[in-house]
Order: sequence, then C-alpha cells, then structure tokens
Amino acid sequence: MNDQKRFIGIDMSKRSFEVAVVNNADPQILRKKYKATHEDRQEFISSLRKDDVVALETGNSSFILAKLIKKQVCCFLQSITCQRTCLSLTLIIINYQ
Repeated sequence: MNDQKRFIGIDMSKRSFEVAVVNNADPQILRKKYKATHEDRQEFISSLRKDDVVALETGNSSFILAKLIKKQVCCFLQSITCQRTCLSLTLIIINYQ
C-alpha cells in the first residue's frame, strides 16, 4: 500500500466535475477536470485508493458520484458549500498537515 495519504476535493457542476488532489508528501495541488459522463465517472472512481480522504460538494449532480465514492474509500465527506470547494478544502487540509 502507498504511504502517501491523498486528500481529494471535488467541485461539481451540471456537466462536469473538477478534482483537486494533494498528498502528505507534496503540497502541490494536482487538478483534473472530468465530464459528468458514466465513462469519466468510472475513470475517476478507478483512480481512488481505499485510504483516500474525499470531500464532495453536495448538489443535484453529486449524488451518483457520491454513491460510487462511498463504495471505494474509507473516509468520505459531503458538504454544502460555494463554488470554491476544491480549493478551499485542499488549502484547509494542507494547513492541517
């Protein structure tokens, strides 16, 4: 198992979702944007590890993705926040480290 713990924030929109990833070994924020299609959701889900910590903005378009994430990871958070979810959650986690 990989020793680097990853923290993932997801910002949802109607047609896409953006993922921001930071790990405990490197403060650099990695970003990737996915389309809200079955194929892109599956691509993202397959990249998750069991020990990932995932935070997802709650909204109408997030429920399908939330169900898939809950099956994949041990720590999952849903929040009702503004459009800056990925960046703000990632910055909080970096400061927490």
